[in-house]
Amino acid sequence: MKIICFSKRNFEKYCSEHGFNDANPPKDFAVISICCNPEVANRVLGDGDPHFFSEDHENVLNVEFDDITVDVDYFDMRDDGDHSEPVTAQGITNDTAEKIVRFIESHKDMDIMVHCRAGKSRSQAVTRYVLDFYPDHDET
Repeated sequence: MKIICFSKRNFEKYCSEHGFNDANPPKDFAVISICCNPEVANRVLGDGDPHFFSEDHENVLNVEFDDITVDVDYFDMRDDGDHSEPVTAQGITNDTAEKIVRFIESHKDMDIMVHCRAGKSRSQAVTRYVLDFYPDHDET
């Protein structure tokens, strides 16, 4: 197993260069796509933080959680001055962690690509898990 960790931008560039899309997902490797929870993505980041593959495929897992260790309320900082509705940034849940572990286990015979927005925290945590629990791997 080879594991490759990307930032979202570099992952999307790689997929575009190789002609991958929802009609043509990769077949030779598994993908774990980590994006922010939709509420944070829309109201705090402002870009929706969409997954490159808009749906899960046999070897594509899309999950959403924020780059935090405990849930945190942020107040909306829109220009219209309405700061009354907080948005909650949400860390990974046990269910999501178990989903990722099951996905890795069912694809351990494939190379795995994992990405998050920056490629530094969430995707690195998944990469670290693979490095620690699957001894037959190469890291890129």
